[in-house]
Amino acid sequence: MNQQKNKERVVFNTLFLYLRMIVTIAIGLYASRKVLHVLGESDFGIFSLVGGIVVILSFLNSGMLQASQRFLSYSLGKRDNKELIKTFWATWYAHTYLALTIVIIGEILGIFVVNYVLSIPADRIEAANWVYQCSLFTCAVSVLSVPYNSAIIAHERMDFFAYTSILEAVLKLLIIYLLLVVSFDKLILYALLMLSVQTFVRFIYTIYCKRHFEECNSRRTFDKTITKDILSFAGWSLLGNFGITCRDQVTNIIFNVFFQTPVVNAARGIATQVSGIISTFATNITMAINPQITKNYSSGNIKESVSLVYIGCRASFYMLTLIVVPFVVNIDYVLGLWLEKVPENTSLFLYFILAVALVYSLSQPITVAIQATGDIKAFQIWIFSLMLLEVCLTYIVLWLTGSLVYALVPSVVVNFISVAVRMALVKRKVGAYSFRLYAIDVIFRCFAVLSIACVVAIFIHHTIVYESFIAFLGECLLLAFSTTVIIFLFGLKREERMLLTSKLAKSVKHLNGKWL
Repeated sequence: MNQQKNKERVVFNTLFLYLRMIVTIAIGLYASRKVLHVLGESDFGIFSLVGGIVVILSFLNSGMLQASQRFLSYSLGKRDNKELIKTFWATWYAHTYLALTIVIIGEILGIFVVNYVLSIPADRIEAANWVYQCSLFTCAVSVLSVPYNSAIIAHERMDFFAYTSILEAVLKLLIIYLLLVVSFDKLILYALLMLSVQTFVRFIYTIYCKRHFEECNSRRTFDKTITKDILSFAGWSLLGNFGITCRDQVTNIIFNVFFQTPVVNAARGIATQVSGIISTFATNITMAINPQITKNYSSGNIKESVSLVYIGCRASFYMLTLIVVPFVVNIDYVLGLWLEKVPENTSLFLYFILAVALVYSLSQPITVAIQATGDIKAFQIWIFSLMLLEVCLTYIVLWLTGSLVYALVPSVVVNFISVAVRMALVKRKVGAYSFRLYAIDVIFRCFAVLSIACVVAIFIHHTIVYESFIAFLGECLLLAFSTTVIIFLFGLKREERMLLTSKLAKSVKHLNGKWL
């Protein structure tokens, strides 16, 4: 019964996260256009440039975020209230010190960079300094919010998390309209208001957590051992994240050096941005299922934890497939609709980057399972090494062939290797995992669904010749529907199809009862 309730909770949490994603992406895309119009190209460029310095510093927080969510979920799964309280305050102290560190480093180095390194018009230096200070403290407030944010996710209160994210997006949109009616320096005011919104959201998270979670409203305590474990976990996580960052940035430089044109980097940048948006659909599945994987592991329910990992891998892949298939068969039309001038090779980059995203989705929940064990040293070293391997292979292939197509192959190959490495590492730590079951239950089913969906999509695309945007939307809906049917027939197990059919029948019956 508890397992069934947990799975239903995952479904409902996923729906809330999708609501959050759809609204925030829509508002974000619209807001990015409006803020460019309101600030103008020069001030918008200053805001992006100066704020980018702080983004580099916020990289330090990436490992801490993963550590907080893992340790809080683990303590909740053990149902040890004393350990949970110690864990929460350990994350609180760690993030407080990290926020102070970011501010101190930022004040020492950032001000020098803004005033003496960056090329900023003399009459906008003062505004740039205001932007930098606001961005720095916005980053610090964001870091301080992580323990409370992590507590909400660990307790699986995704409804509140979704509503707060939507509120934050709406407030940021209202800021833009406020700028239209004020005479004050718009760039400075925009930075101040963005800091105000982040601070406001921080207090909302704090108040909610103190009212609903005992560990957040308890007496502050400092546990040296737990804090040390969290910092160790975060440090190793930072190594893997650093490897990914190096891969992305160094690969950009390699492409620029070999092809001697920024157009290639522009194409890769656009492809990466599109892939990031599409991948958020799969990320919502994993965000909803991650706490359950860790909680079941910590409570000793290994079988259920393993089952959730397999389900998460398939669900992530299927959600990506639903978006990728209609997008890929219409890739040139979509890019032309979105961009006035599409950089050369953008579609080529997209094919490979989306393929990488699909392969990566097959192992994302496995990463959570490895993190649940708490021993991630070997995993992060492997990830860092594989990222460096990808960079080296890309360089060697370009040096030998000079072909852009061949240069994109290493990323797909290395990600397949990464899936195998993740599975080997989790199998070594938790014997309940099975290579054979993973290959049959996840890999085979997922690629069967993808292959059939692609064949059907290509047939439909070449059968329907559309000449309007409405017709294009109609084709996308038809492709999404056909892919959903394929997932239902070939991607789900028999018992999963029966359970889903039963749930849908009950929902329809419930709705009919309300109407009557």
